Amino acid sequence: APLESFRDGWRHVRFMLLNAPGYLFTVPGVVMGILGLVVMFSAFGGVSIAGATLGVHSAIAGSMLTLVGYQVATMGSFATVASNPIQQPDDFLTRVFVEHLTLERMATLGLGVFVAGSGYGVWLLSQWAATGFTQLPMVTGDVLGFTAIVLGLQTIFTAFLLSAVGERGC
Repeated sequence: APLESFRDGWRHVRFMLLNAPGYLFTVPGVVMGILGLVVMFSAFGGVSIAGATLGVHSAIAGSMLTLVGYQVATMGSFATVASNPIQQPDDFLTRVFVEHLTLERMATLGLGVFVAGSGYGVWLLSQWAATGFTQLPMVTGDVLGFTAIVLGLQTIFTAFLLSAVGERGC
């Protein structure tokens, strides 16, 4: 049978990507997550770049990158735990994740991030109430607090799913 360049090339690329979860998921996820955190905290801190101050829209974009990056990186963890690639990933993040982040540690970390985000959200709500619910005190703070709440919840549920998939549980 004659070679079909696109179809055969795609099958080859697909094979390589599926057997390298670190390159497919972890690296892009970590890069997006770090970039998102930098943008979000820069907006929270009112950092100016080339005379323009980062504001709520930058905070929202940073939050989105953080959440998507975290989700993609955790997909890499699932792929590593659930699959049997030709060569197991041996990068620093995967080793730390597999060797040290147990269900209990991840769930505790997630709960801590969730409680911190929730506490900050309650504080922001009290500040808003002090104005008679007329003026939001810090919208970038809202984005930061809600991002922490979502990351905390994702971490808790990721811990349980990874434990179930990897049979590392109880």
